[in-house]
Amino acid sequence: MAEWAEKDLTSSEGWDGNQEWEATINGVRYVVVGALTPRLAYFEPDGALRSPSWQYTGWVYKPGSLPASDLVCLELDDLEEAKSRCAHHAESQEKE
Repeated sequence: MAEWAEKDLTSSEGWDGNQEWEATINGVRYVVVGALTPRLAYFEPDGALRSPSWQYTGWVYKPGSLPASDLVCLELDDLEEAKSRCAHHAESQEKE
C-alpha cells in the first residue's frame, strides 16, 4: 500500500480551500485533489438545500504540466476509492 502525504493548499493561489495528497507508486508520482463542490450551499428549485461535499480527482503527475496530464479518476465522493484507483492505474502501467 502506498503512503500518501497530505498537503493543505488553503493559502495557495488558485487552490483556495482544496486539499491534495501525493504518493509515489512503482516510481510514478500520483496526485489526488479534493475540492468542495459546490463552494457554497444553495437551494435547489424544489427548495431542497444543497450542501457542499468533497469530491476527489486523481492524476498522474508529470513535471511542468499543470494540472497533471493523465487523469486517473474524476470527482469521486470517496477519497480512499480515488487513492485505490491510482494504485490500480500504477499496477496496470507496470504490466504494459
